[in-house]
Amino acid sequence: MTEIVDVTLHEWMTRGGDARIALDPQTGLNRYSSAPFPCEVLAFASSTANDLSPEADAWLRERFAWGARHLRQGAAYADCLDALRATILAAYGLGPDIDVFFAPSGTDLEYV
Repeated sequence: MTEIVDVTLHEWMTRGGDARIALDPQTGLNRYSSAPFPCEVLAFASSTANDLSPEADAWLRERFAWGARHLRQGAAYADCLDALRATILAAYGLGPDIDVFFAPSGTDLEYV
């Protein structure tokens, strides 16, 4: 059985998208039967339908040790995304003339 340890942070990660990633309050899963937390099942699916890996979950817990409450403030959320943008640009050796976008799904990115 899967245990939802930090519901606040995990639920926060599903905000801003459409109904496909909304969590069912009974199961904690979305319409794809995927979860924003590690599960003990091996899933073979698209990125929209993948569970969060244990490594990604550990990173999130370390980075956001205080939970998602702080991220609900617009400035804190923007700062987090700016830091992630800088990390991605540095990892690929890209300059400041490249834009990095974040969206809840690939479908949403089609509109960018």
